[in-house]
Amino acid sequence: MQTQVLPIDTMTLSDEQLLSGDAGTPTMIAGVLRLPSACSQPLVVLLHGSSGYHDQIDEWVARFNQQSIATFVIDSFTGRGLSNVDTNQSDLGRLSSIVDAYAALARLCQHPSIDAKKIALMGFSRGGQGALYAAMSRFSKRFSQAPNHFAAFVSFYPNCSFQYIDDTQLVDRPIRIFHGECDDFNPIAASQMFTQRAQQAGADIQLISYPDAQHGFDSQALPERIFRSKSQSTRHCQIIEQTPGQLINQATGNRFSYSDTTIERGTHLGYQAKAAQDAQRRVSEFFKQVFHL
Repeated sequence: MQTQVLPIDTMTLSDEQLLSGDAGTPTMIAGVLRLPSACSQPLVVLLHGSSGYHDQIDEWVARFNQQSIATFVIDSFTGRGLSNVDTNQSDLGRLSSIVDAYAALARLCQHPSIDAKKIALMGFSRGGQGALYAAMSRFSKRFSQAPNHFAAFVSFYPNCSFQYIDDTQLVDRPIRIFHGECDDFNPIAASQMFTQRAQQAGADIQLISYPDAQHGFDSQALPERIFRSKSQSTRHCQIIEQTPGQLINQATGNRFSYSDTTIERGTHLGYQAKAAQDAQRRVSEFFKQVFHL
């Protein structure tokens, strides 16, 4: 096993800047590359959630590496002077990880030990939102610097309360979403509605749901149930991009802000073994199919 820390040149943007086409601020972040072998191999890029890079990510890294799949975990926070945004989501644009992911793709496509045609993107919570919406053609065309697209997209419990312009115009790659039905951080209903809209638009997208699972259900590092009283949630929000960069909170009719009265605090997380094991099996089978292993 070979481990490398790779710097990534990216940009820091608010969601309004990203959506309206502004350039943003040049930023250097980094990621951890783990290579099971020296030969050309498939790779999964991993995006963390609001709490940053934690044990949950390494659980998936170990699993993929055992399957001879390389991994690259992007740390979207440290290079920006952040440790987490769980209690203040406005500290960093929710879609910044999309820019980070495409910057990483360009770097990884040049690596001699990586099969550039077999790089997939996977994320969790805030990172799951990034992994999901990175599949939008709008963002792929703007941010991709690599000759190859991501081969597939996997999103765990993303926030789909935001509806972006042309968000169902997706690249021609398979997308899988995994979500717990008891999630009170990012409720599954929004993911279900997005999936239905994307399927109607012809996308290869599937949502796998788990009746007794909460947010973070795949993380063995979590207890079965924990309450975080200060975590911000948009669970009762419906936010629509009316014009490029203009996000409107439907409940207020005004520009969306994390100071809106519809923003709530207090969310549950918890490990659910049955759901986790099923998701692990499905993700493994999915990548075997995508990577032709």
